[in-house]
Amino acid sequence: MKKMVRLALSICVLFSINPGMQAQDSKVSIPQRFEDMVEDSESFKQYQLITRSNLTSFLNILNDSLESAQTRESLLVSEVDMLKAEVASLNAKIEVLNADLAESNSKNDTISFLGIPFQKSVYHLIVWTLVLALAVFFGVAYAMYNRSNRLTKNAQKEVQRINNEFEVFRMNAKQKQVKIKRELQTALNKLDEKGIKV
Repeated sequence: MKKMVRLALSICVLFSINPGMQAQDSKVSIPQRFEDMVEDSESFKQYQLITRSNLTSFLNILNDSLESAQTRESLLVSEVDMLKAEVASLNAKIEVLNADLAESNSKNDTISFLGIPFQKSVYHLIVWTLVLALAVFFGVAYAMYNRSNRLTKNAQKEVQRINNEFEVFRMNAKQKQVKIKRELQTALNKLDEKGIKV
């Protein structure tokens, strides 16, 4: 009998620590039922005498509460397992998405040029190097063209100056020749007049 009272008291203490566990068929808590049962019981010296029917009823309520708690526990465990499976599924999806993102970033970071894949930074470096090389080439070609053009113009001016000088020299030579021919003719005419034949 003492063992049953101790058991009942320990169960009451257990349920008073966790007041959320109540019998399914009643709104009254298990500690309250125990107190009601003790109050309804008769006293004998320092002991309380509890009828077997009350004790059986209390044990039935207690068993129902334990079964309900175990059912809730198994439901919670299954819900936790289901949530763990869902978390694992979501983690797998995240890994797939991260792999897809990495592949997409890899594709976005590479450019295929002449069938050869290049990183974007390398591709930009090659393109800008080619642009700078072409700019330098066209700059040098333009400078050479300007130099050649200037030299050609200077040569043309020099040729024109030489042609002008030659024309002046030719005109002077022609005038001298004409003058010498006149003087020769004049001298021949004077000699003819004097009767000398040459």
